[in-house]
Amino acid sequence: MKKNLIPLLFSMVLFGAAAPTAQAESFNYHGSLSSAGKPADGSYDLRLTLYSAETGGRVLAGPIDLHGVDVRDGNFSTAVDFGPAATSMGGWLGVDVRSVGGAWESLDGRSTVAPTGSACPGSWTLDGNAANPAGSYVGTADLQDLVFKTNGSTRAIIRTNGGTELYPWSSAAPIGQGAFSSNFSNGAAGAYSFAAGWNSKTNNTGSFVWGDRDSTAIYQDTGANQFIIGAKGGVGINTSTADDGTAPLNKTLTLAPVEGSSAVSFAMRVGTNQSWQFANLFSAMTYGFSNSGSLTLSAVFGTNQTIGLNGAIGTAAQPLKVGHDANTGNGAYLSGGGVWTNASSRFFKQGFADVDSAAVLAKLVKMPIQTWTYLDGGATDGRHLGPVAEDFATAFGLGQDSQHISTVDANGVALVAIQGLNSKLEGDNAELRGRLDQVQAENDALRERIEKLAVAVEHLSNKAE
Repeated sequence: MKKNLIPLLFSMVLFGAAAPTAQAESFNYHGSLSSAGKPADGSYDLRLTLYSAETGGRVLAGPIDLHGVDVRDGNFSTAVDFGPAATSMGGWLGVDVRSVGGAWESLDGRSTVAPTGSACPGSWTLDGNAANPAGSYVGTADLQDLVFKTNGSTRAIIRTNGGTELYPWSSAAPIGQGAFSSNFSNGAAGAYSFAAGWNSKTNNTGSFVWGDRDSTAIYQDTGANQFIIGAKGGVGINTSTADDGTAPLNKTLTLAPVEGSSAVSFAMRVGTNQSWQFANLFSAMTYGFSNSGSLTLSAVFGTNQTIGLNGAIGTAAQPLKVGHDANTGNGAYLSGGGVWTNASSRFFKQGFADVDSAAVLAKLVKMPIQTWTYLDGGATDGRHLGPVAEDFATAFGLGQDSQHISTVDANGVALVAIQGLNSKLEGDNAELRGRLDQVQAENDALRERIEKLAVAVEHLSNKAE
């Protein structure tokens, strides 16, 4: 069985004037012992010899045998005493090792030992270090990971690819270059990524994933440079409680006001010049989409349970209001009583043209008008009365397409049809009045003839007597 002694913290601690004289010749030797490429465990015997040179040379002290040195997970620390004369000279330490009852085997290479009063090469003390030489460091000088342990268990690993694992989980994915993995994550496999918490994992470069303790599925990214948080208790920014300050967050994203401001805002950028925006406005919440600085969509949710769309602000009298100019809705609104009110000012309109009311009436009279129900929600929505949009568009050419009928157009057709009907009735009435006048004149003429006949008859009767 070939064994290799790899010094992790080789220190010659020579206690001088600051320590009792009885301990002046003693030092602690720390090392790491591996067997067949794996950390050794158990009791081993060490045979130490102090030489004057790294190879060859003469024996300065020893050999001395240390029996039953306790090795745990490859690490050991044991006291060594070559005597005051030997330790004051320094030298090179040769090591033989054997398992208890086995044969001695010499380990390759000798380790340098500094004389009394000098700094031990590469040593670090437990009470801090001062006057460190330039270029000094704690770590490995070869292609080996740097491992930190407490109570015999691995707590941190700095990998040779620059990845760092705190409280590593043995089942985690291999860490990516320059990545960071903490706690019981499934691993930061993506280069320069971050995975922490519980059951989190990164698969792609530059991603950040946090998983909460209650997760049963793995929180993981689906592409490079993503930021993913699994937090069933809620996410708070600048806050750790609910809005009223009395209860913890509960499956919410809470955005607390910035210091010195009562307004809460949140924005998401889409592309270079496009963004979604949420902000407080006159004690109301605004929401909008901006394209190259021009507001194309916005909504305002007011304090009186009102809604304003496209920059409008709803009020108690107009709880649903749309826009403020020709491009956004011209302030059409739903009244508090439930009446939809269209924007119809002369100042909102252009391209006026006269209408032949008789022609509109004729077309309306020929148009099929039936009762019907919608395919979706027919039973609950009830029956309706009116034409279909295709017939309406064919007859009048109004609206943007042949699948919808604007309330303004439907009302306009009804109103102009009433005007056409009124004109028709007035024409018919004029004709009837003319005929009535003619009949009246004929009646007057007959009445006059009858009156004359009556006079003549009376005159004849008087003569006969």
